[in-house]
Amino acid sequence: MLTRLHSVPTATCRFPSLPAGMIDGEGNFVGNMAREIREETGLEIHESKLVDLTELAYNGRFQGVYPSIGGTDEFIRIFVFKEEMDEARIRALHERHTGLAEEHEKITLQVVPLGSLWRETSDAKALAALTLFNQLKAEGRLPLSILPR
Repeated sequence: MLTRLHSVPTATCRFPSLPAGMIDGEGNFVGNMAREIREETGLEIHESKLVDLTELAYNGRFQGVYPSIGGTDEFIRIFVFKEEMDEARIRALHERHTGLAEEHEKITLQVVPLGSLWRETSDAKALAALTLFNQLKAEGRLPLSILPR
């Protein structure tokens, strides 16, 4: 699922990207990601359902995925979860408007097939997530709960 929102830095309306947020002072990556998913998509995901692909891939070697090491120390933790839904619920999510009004977020959801994700966005988070997912899947290192049927 992609969130489409206005991106001032790229001067793009409805830029498609994965749900994301800033880390809290506690350093609780998984809890923060569960909260961001709820705020940006409306889906309630328990922390235990989130799988940290960066930890699976790098086993603590890196803090996360670094989008640009030349000018910033920013890193991104990449999470995945699987939620089975019937077709009616999926259709209801597509083009749904979400976001926190108090933060002036105006988000539109876009549901895309996993195999088409790389065509739908140039968001580095999404492309890194897809690469980690596919490589970990190929190596048989994804938990069974995440694997597609």
